[in-house]
Amino acid sequence: MSSPEYQQQWREANREKTRAYRAAYRAKNRAELYEKQTAWKEANPERIKELKARWYVENREKSRASSKRSAFMRNYGITPEQAEQMLEAQDFVCAICTSDAPGQKGWHVDHCHSSGKVRGILCGFCNLMLGYARDNKSTLTKAVEYLGR
Repeated sequence: MSSPEYQQQWREANREKTRAYRAAYRAKNRAELYEKQTAWKEANPERIKELKARWYVENREKSRASSKRSAFMRNYGITPEQAEQMLEAQDFVCAICTSDAPGQKGWHVDHCHSSGKVRGILCGFCNLMLGYARDNKSTLTKAVEYLGR
């Protein structure tokens, strides 16, 4: 068995030791490694673009999931899993109309635009209704009174 094959087998058999060694090495040489990495990135912008493009093609689903997760955190401060838990707590129905049909674009996370606090999960129609009313309680109250005529 050649030396590289033996080394590979040893690393696979001793994964934790290998990880610990590499982590210690990185911690000890962090500044030097950062400088080398930064210099390489500055010298190879086209190669970086090529590598990123290939990664996105090879990992399309992973990329979409990551983008969705980032958007949820940025827009609502919750993860997609937390939104799913909220929907489950609502018995998989809209928090307003209790419909079990989410609409063409799926379920919507309803949140207060001034405080950013998430209020619940809505179907597409109820989400549009609140949006068109600009989350204004008096407008919605007047609409209810109007419907009662």
